[in-house]
Amino acid sequence: MTEYRLGVLENYEWQQPVEDRVTQPAGGEAKGYRYLITTGAGDFAGEDGNIATAKKANPASADDWYFDDKREGMVVYLKDEDKVYQYINSWNELRLSCLFDVDRDTGIQVEESADEDKIRFDVEGTEVLIIGDGTNEPLAEINNYGTNHGLYINQDEVLAANKYGLYVYSNQIQTNDSKLVYIHSDQTSSTHDLVHLKNDGSGYGLYVQQSGALAANKNALYVYGGAANANAALVLFEQTNASASADAVEIDNDGTGHGLYLHQDGVLAANKYGLYVYSNAVQVNSPLVYVYNDNASSTKETLFFKNDGSGNTLRINQVGVLGASQHGLYVYSNAVQDTSQLFRVYQNNSSATYDMAEFYNSGQGTNVNIYQGTDLAVSSYALYVRSNVAQTNSPLVYFYQDHVDTTSDLLKLSNDGSGNALIIKQDGNLASGKYALYIDNNGTPVDGAGRCIRLDGCTISSTKNPETDAEAGFIAVNIDGTQYAVPYYALS
Repeated sequence: MTEYRLGVLENYEWQQPVEDRVTQPAGGEAKGYRYLITTGAGDFAGEDGNIATAKKANPASADDWYFDDKREGMVVYLKDEDKVYQYINSWNELRLSCLFDVDRDTGIQVEESADEDKIRFDVEGTEVLIIGDGTNEPLAEINNYGTNHGLYINQDEVLAANKYGLYVYSNQIQTNDSKLVYIHSDQTSSTHDLVHLKNDGSGYGLYVQQSGALAANKNALYVYGGAANANAALVLFEQTNASASADAVEIDNDGTGHGLYLHQDGVLAANKYGLYVYSNAVQVNSPLVYVYNDNASSTKETLFFKNDGSGNTLRINQVGVLGASQHGLYVYSNAVQDTSQLFRVYQNNSSATYDMAEFYNSGQGTNVNIYQGTDLAVSSYALYVRSNVAQTNSPLVYFYQDHVDTTSDLLKLSNDGSGNALIIKQDGNLASGKYALYIDNNGTPVDGAGRCIRLDGCTISSTKNPETDAEAGFIAVNIDGTQYAVPYYALS
């Protein structure tokens, strides 16, 4: 019987599937069985790269096969390998370089330019995602030219232990001044958040765990501003829920380094501060700043101020009227202090010539009020001024009233008890012209009413008899430029 075959079949670019790639037939093929010939041999000799189709069952010679010549662009599916091959100069696995929709504005490209080795994703004519090799270019680059989310991760299920909605991991030592995560806004006109963390749950909004030892100048959390920030804070922690009772910020440090370290390199503008704590609410329950050390074995400072500059180390500006039993500065301890001072002001530079502590009061209240609520131990004092250095230029304690119209006391000692109101104990031998008590009045008494010393109902006594003892106590009185030595017993 005469066999007929469509004459145009061999011209089709999309060929019918073939069973396998071979050099020659295996034998026993069914009618219509097809092969892709590699290097022809036997019945397929001279048919390199062509497609063979069996004319009948059990073909026995080359005459029992149709041969379709290979053509540029011809495509065929190879069943044995489950791959599609295309002929361009030779048969190779067909790999699409792009996949687009009908109007070709949304699709995927894998070879936009020759051998670029990138996958590009286009949506509505805009390239939104590029996947590179991670070496010469980013592993993934997301370009968002719209107004919606650049990256949106919606985690609907409860994550298993040690699983995360977003997980960035590296087991390599990062040493090239590069970040494992880097978020950068290159638009100077941006006014909204670069990173915004919103947490409606009860877990951490942000949790930074530093397991390794940080190298020099490296930080577990580092916030850097290279621009002149004139309008907003570099870091702002804001708690907007008035019912919140937990900490807005908690820093927990189990290591030996700084719990909080503020380094101010630039010159602060007027009314700007290295650390600024502000509240416009009425605080009736807790302090605005609370520094607490809960370890009884601690031997170091709870709060330490070090100032290498010339400005105030600590300045307390009390603008409001303090309530009852409230203080601009309050130092309190309910522990037995038997080795150290509760409050100490220490100047360690012997060349310092200015005040170690100055109390300046523009109001009408007490400048310094020392209240001793318990019976002092032996050799302990409510106010104790001591120096182990020979003072040759200035007094150890100096009270000075600089206003000539002042009519009140410069120093007043009021004693409701039965002990001494004032005791002056002179242990050393007084030098010439030096006195245990020296009162020098250069003023002119008003209407003869002023007195250098006035004693009402008091007696100044001495254990020495000035008539028999050369070491008897005297008071030197300077009257109109003439000095008189008056023995203690003569003053009453």
